[in-house]
Amino acid sequence: MKTFTPVDLDNELLLDVVDEVEILCENSASTLVLLSNDPDNRELLDKLFRSVHTIKGDVGLAQFSPLLPLLSALEDILGFMRQGAIQYNTLISDLLLSIIEEVKSFVDDIANAGSVEYDSEMYSAATEMMAKVQIENLDAHEALLTKSLHIIEPPLTESSKSTIFSQELDDLSIDWSSEVEPDLMFFQSIMKPVEDRLDNWDGRSGRQLKLALLLNQFAGKIVDEKQLRAAVYLHDLGMSLLPLTMLRQKTRFTDSEKARLRGHVQRSVNFLSEMPHWSEARQFIYEHHERADGQGYPQGLSNIDISHGAKILALVDAFEAMTHTREYQVHTKRHISHALQEINSASGTQFCPYWVNILNKVMASIMPN
Repeated sequence: MKTFTPVDLDNELLLDVVDEVEILCENSASTLVLLSNDPDNRELLDKLFRSVHTIKGDVGLAQFSPLLPLLSALEDILGFMRQGAIQYNTLISDLLLSIIEEVKSFVDDIANAGSVEYDSEMYSAATEMMAKVQIENLDAHEALLTKSLHIIEPPLTESSKSTIFSQELDDLSIDWSSEVEPDLMFFQSIMKPVEDRLDNWDGRSGRQLKLALLLNQFAGKIVDEKQLRAAVYLHDLGMSLLPLTMLRQKTRFTDSEKARLRGHVQRSVNFLSEMPHWSEARQFIYEHHERADGQGYPQGLSNIDISHGAKILALVDAFEAMTHTREYQVHTKRHISHALQEINSASGTQFCPYWVNILNKVMASIMPN
C-alpha cells in the first residue's frame, strides 16, 4: 500500500471536487440502470462517457495523480463503446461501478483525512489489463474485462470479521462471516443457468441488482447491501423448478396453478435454510410478494410489518416485469415512463409509498427532462 497526500490543495477546490465527483459517480451509476434496459441508446452512452470524462477532469484538476491512469483506461473503453466499436455489456458495467467506488473512496478519504492509502500495484495492474481492450481484439474482450474486474474486486476477498446476524446453527462452530463473499459469488453464478432456462430472463438478475442497489443508495443504504444482493439473486430461484410448459403458458392460471407459482417463495427461502448468516436475505425473499395494503402473500403483512429489503425486491420485480416481456404474462412490456406511472398508481396499495418515492427520485436523476 502507498500513501498519497495532495500538495497545497485549496480547501474550497477540494470541497468542489468532492461534491462534483460524488454527483457524477451517482449519475454514472444511474445511467447504467437505464443502459441495462436500453444498451444501444446513444444518448445514454454519450452521457456515461461525459460523466467519466468530467470525473477524470476533476481528478486531474485536483492533481489526484494515482487515479488518472485508471480513469483514462476506463475512458478509452467507454470511447470505443460510444463509437459503436464495442458493445455495452454487464462486464463493462460492473467494471465501471467498481472503479467509481474506488474513486469515491479515494476522494472521500482525502477530504476527511487529508491523505489516502491506496493499492498502487492494483491500480497499475488494472490499468494495464484494461489498456489491452482494443477494437481489433474483440474476441479477447470478455477475458480482459473479467481479469480487470477481478484485479479491482477479487471474487474471493476475505470478508469482514464482524458478527453477521443471529446464529441459528451455533453448534457448528463455523465462522459464518468468512462464508459471505464465496456465497455471493456462488449465488451469482447459479443465476446464469436459471436465466438460460427461463424465457426472456437473460440479464434479469443483473438489471434488478443495479436498480436495487441504487434504490438503497438513494435511501442512505438502510438495507445491508450483501443481504440485498443475496436476496436479489435468489428471490425467484424457486421459479426455475416449475415445469417449463407452465411457465410458457399464455392463458390465465387456475387457482391450483397460482398456488404452485406462489410456492416459489418458500422454495427460494428453503435454499438458504442451512445458512444462518443469510437470515435477513431469507426474510426479504419470504416477504417480497407482500403488499402495503395487506393483500399479498404468504402472510398478508401490511406495510409497516414488511422489511425494507422485501419492499425493494417488490419494486424491482415489478419494474423488470413491466419493462421486459415475459412469456407467461398477458401484458406487453411498457416504456419506462409508463411503468413508473403504473407503479405510482399502486403506491400505498401494492407498493410502499416511501420506496415508490425513492424510485421516482432515482428515475428523475437519470431520465431526460
